[in-house]
Amino acid sequence: MEWEISAEQGLQQVAEWVISRMPEVHIFLLDGDLGAGKTTLVKYICKSLQATDVVQSPTFSIIHEYHFTVGPEGKPGKLFHMDLYRIRNLEEAFQIGIEEYLAGEQVCLIEWPDVIYPIIHDPFLRIRIEVGPQGQRKIRILKHLRDTEKPQEENGRHN
Repeated sequence: MEWEISAEQGLQQVAEWVISRMPEVHIFLLDGDLGAGKTTLVKYICKSLQATDVVQSPTFSIIHEYHFTVGPEGKPGKLFHMDLYRIRNLEEAFQIGIEEYLAGEQVCLIEWPDVIYPIIHDPFLRIRIEVGPQGQRKIRILKHLRDTEKPQEENGRHN
């Protein structure tokens, strides 16, 4: 799946697509350079879920918990937004209890996920956000399944 968007509001469509995958997948890895729009995408996801919390970057707190009123199955719930930019290795990730978050059934939206990639065992989606020369965003979704270990492009393209 791929989108090319030229304005922030285009993230709403991406957010709705991500939410539509939540019953099957609960781990979403967010890739992109600083300022690419990872946290902004999380804000749109939380807005669509009618989150009751203010969404902010968890750069210093590492993990934020958000509660929402209307989840993908019409029920309230919670999700975890993580920013692992400051986590240097798996040992530090274990110290913050990362395995408990990954093993649970709550949705995890994880920025800078590479440090924990070796311990992710569930099917997950990797969302890549690239910034073009005019500030437009290209967002690609890759589905990973541990039994194949090969990223599979989600089908479709949106402009």
